[in-house]
Amino acid sequence: MKTILAIPIFAALFTYSAFGKASTSSSQEFDSCIERAAGVTFDNINCITAETERQDNRLNTAYKKLLAKLTNGQQSQLKAAQRAWIVFRDKNSAYYYDPEGGTDAHMASVFKYLEMTTDRASELELQILQQEL
Repeated sequence: MKTILAIPIFAALFTYSAFGKASTSSSQEFDSCIERAAGVTFDNINCITAETERQDNRLNTAYKKLLAKLTNGQQSQLKAAQRAWIVFRDKNSAYYYDPEGGTDAHMASVFKYLEMTTDRASELELQILQQEL
């Protein structure tokens, strides 16, 4: 099972290396950090952790902007959805972390957390744009 859980992170980092970016929404700081890390697991985890903070700030900004554009009923629905999404993100990321999987499992977990946070920030930003139409 350890090998199966490690495959997604290596595939993601290979895709990152092969095509230049992990995500169209990743920051330049992340791109540079991953390049400097040169595949060193500890350094990759530090890059992912720093990018997660940037993406979480992006998500929070988008969430607040979107809330301001919604009716009271829509705000309640978004708040409930966001709370449920946070629980799902945390549990899904934890699923990737196998205590017996070592640093590979840890990296898979933190990368999944980053990936989900980035995707949610993009989703909320898209909803802001749709509200403006």
